[in-house]
Amino acid sequence: MEHVEAQFAGCAGVAIHTRSWLVRPARASVVVVHGLGEHGGRYAHVAQALGSLGCA
Repeated sequence: MEHVEAQFAGCAGVAIHTRSWLVRPARASVVVVHGLGEHGGRYAHVAQALGSLGCA
């Protein structure tokens, strides 16, 4: 499984940070959008579990 961190510019130039855990070939794709004040890294264990099932 490959872990990728990136960012892009949102409205008014605000940086939007992303984390992806890629599995190839993937059986399914899952998108998790966390709440305000949370950190995407808190979901690494979820990504690992889903990745072991072939989900990216």
